[in-house]
Amino acid sequence: MKDKLVQTGHRRGYYKAKSIFVGFLFLLSVFAISATPVAITYAATVKQGAAEAKEEATSEVEETDSEESDLASYFEN
Repeated sequence: MKDKLVQTGHRRGYYKAKSIFVGFLFLLSVFAISATPVAITYAATVKQGAAEAKEEATSEVEETDSEESDLASYFEN
């Protein structure tokens, strides 16, 4: 190790910081890999919820239209 330090001119702190940085990058990649399925599931749930909300809104509009036509036909008679 001393030969390497003399040859490159780097100190012990450099190699310690480099190994900590590599360890940090490894942990970051593990967290990113483990978060991917959660993100996919979340996106699918949000998309499904939006579709259900759109269906509910559409059915409410159809119900309102049918109620208005019932009232109009009632007053026409």
